[in-house]
Amino acid sequence: MQMTSLATVAAALADASRLKAVVYLADGELCACQLAAALGLAQSTVSRHMAVLERAGLVVSHKEGRWVYFRRAGRAAPAVARAALRWVDAHAGEADVPAADRRRLEDVRRRGPEGCCGIRAPGGGR
Repeated sequence: MQMTSLATVAAALADASRLKAVVYLADGELCACQLAAALGLAQSTVSRHMAVLERAGLVVSHKEGRWVYFRRAGRAAPAVARAALRWVDAHAGEADVPAADRRRLEDVRRRGPEGCCGIRAPGGGR
């Protein structure tokens, strides 16, 4: 493993909002709008955070029309990224996630992209 890869992954997870995004994606894919709503951040800020996570190999994205969806990286991710995701999973339950954050994420997932973005999802929804 190259030291630069380890440093890139560590730096990506060092930001609380990026770490929350990785934790939120453990339950499945979210669009950028949903992440912005769940994190309480502007969509442009979320896009920058997700670019950092993508460069580190922690998340992957795909575009459907105007929508960009993110999910955690899978088996094709670099070994250091896979190890970091396992570490996050092992310790995320120990984090004191405020009840308001949990409720907001549950609401975002329940409403789906249409409820967060205010536009119709490609293919009729997700």
